Amino acid sequence: MGFKFYYKYLSVCLIGLSVILLITKRTGYVHSTNEAVLESEVDIHNHTFFRNSAYKQFPSHRGNISSTTTFEESEQQRRLNRIGDVCKRMSRGNTENILIHKPKKMSYCVVPKNGCTYWIRVMRYLNNDTESKVIHSPFEMTRSETHGFRYNQTMYRLQNKKHREIIFNTTRFMVSRNPYSRLLSGYMDKLFLPLYWGFQGTKIIKTVRSNPSDGSLKCGHDLSFQEFLDYLITAKANPTRIDGHFRPIQFYCSPCLFKPHILAKQETFKKDSEYILQKFDLAYLVKNYDHKSHVNDELRSLLDEYIGWSNSKIVKECLGREQYLLRIWKTFQINGYLPLGSEIVLKNRVVSGKEFKKLVISSLHHGDDSKEKMKKQRHEMMVKMYRNVSKQTLDGIIDMFQFDFELFGYEKRPSDIFT
Repeated sequence: MGFKFYYKYLSVCLIGLSVILLITKRTGYVHSTNEAVLESEVDIHNHTFFRNSAYKQFPSHRGNISSTTTFEESEQQRRLNRIGDVCKRMSRGNTENILIHKPKKMSYCVVPKNGCTYWIRVMRYLNNDTESKVIHSPFEMTRSETHGFRYNQTMYRLQNKKHREIIFNTTRFMVSRNPYSRLLSGYMDKLFLPLYWGFQGTKIIKTVRSNPSDGSLKCGHDLSFQEFLDYLITAKANPTRIDGHFRPIQFYCSPCLFKPHILAKQETFKKDSEYILQKFDLAYLVKNYDHKSHVNDELRSLLDEYIGWSNSKIVKECLGREQYLLRIWKTFQINGYLPLGSEIVLKNRVVSGKEFKKLVISSLHHGDDSKEKMKKQRHEMMVKMYRNVSKQTLDGIIDMFQFDFELFGYEKRPSDIFT
């Protein structure tokens, strides 16, 4: 009798567990106190919700531009109209992380390498999500704190029905970026510098390089920009499995699914960010935060993170400290912060981390035209990097990022790269 009861009890438990696993598998996410975790291969354009008529009842992108609208509003409407037109031709896409500040009913769709550090700082500050650190401005948070602190706020997902109800009852915004600029920034930050050497760098070298050396397979430190782009093209078939820093925006925050009311662009980031903050009556957050303040904060924050790697085992064994500091310097030059040729200050010198920081800050572009100098140099360095990439690879990148180019109005074949 006891055995029969035990057998029935065990059978019921197994059936219940099977049902739970089946539900988890079909919905693509599992329960968590903070977020719904999406299976990486899911393409949510095929989700029932996004194909039914109820979804179409939400406000569309398209709108008319009247003679009374401001320039900013007119520009926003043009951007959203473009998205609406392109979305009619899209059948694939995905969204992941969305942050919400409920008192203002504002939603931000996070896209790595598109000014996300800035906006995560703002959302953390507004939601008092700074762990035990007391701050009086979003910009008192360092880069490592912004991305490293454990989230105490919900990371919303469109895949979750309850989350959708909240998301679509807010004013939504996101940030786009030229795919050429975004890919170069991702490569420099994650693979030219050591953050991704040990797991992404070694994996990519093994995949794309013929006869790699033992040192390259061990370290992943010498991956070229050409090889990085070639690898992305091979991963095109499963875009949601690509690291978010390199993935097309279409598969990280598809505007066709998220339906933003405001689209900011990295290329006009300051102006667009101020426009967004004004819309939410939050302009006071950047009242005393000008271009110089932004550059100094950004550099100091990056330096703290980068120099922290200088004494790491992987840097010492695979590259050497002096060569690594030169790579940091080159990264800042490609980003437009440091003048070309300024690396001469490091020649035949062994410097401490503190001394290196001082040299970087003292070598910055200066003067009233420093912003324009940085922008011009950043573009010229990007063009130089892409001119060393094969035409076949460039064609592959255009094909892979086709809808990012079209959704956000970026030129696929800029003349300065394709000449």
